[in-house]
Amino acid sequence: MPECGTAIGRSTRGDFLRFCDPAWVETLASGMNWIVASIIVGLVVGLLAGGAASLTGKPGFGLIGILGSLVGLIGYWKVTTADPREQVVQGLDVRAIIRYGAMLNLVLSMVSVVVPRFPYRGS
Repeated sequence: MPECGTAIGRSTRGDFLRFCDPAWVETLASGMNWIVASIIVGLVVGLLAGGAASLTGKPGFGLIGILGSLVGLIGYWKVTTADPREQVVQGLDVRAIIRYGAMLNLVLSMVSVVVPRFPYRGS
């Protein structure tokens, strides 16, 4: 081992994805596909909902927005999968923040569909 503590083979090759576990790299690639799909769903739903709202005067497509958030959650979960060669840090790290943020996005998507259904009783 060199003085940096990294295995000699790894330190001479560099820290590139092409030298990583292929199953892990496939998980990352799959996660990115899910994220791109969620962005496309969000764009299409946004355009369709905006068009429908302008024609009918009623907002719509909320449930499909939840689907987009769920697809995004799956993608972010996969992309933040820890490298099997690394030791996983317990507690609040970047991976956890991204995962909690994606879960919060899903919850807020659900709330945005449910809350408008309650009658408003203002003064």
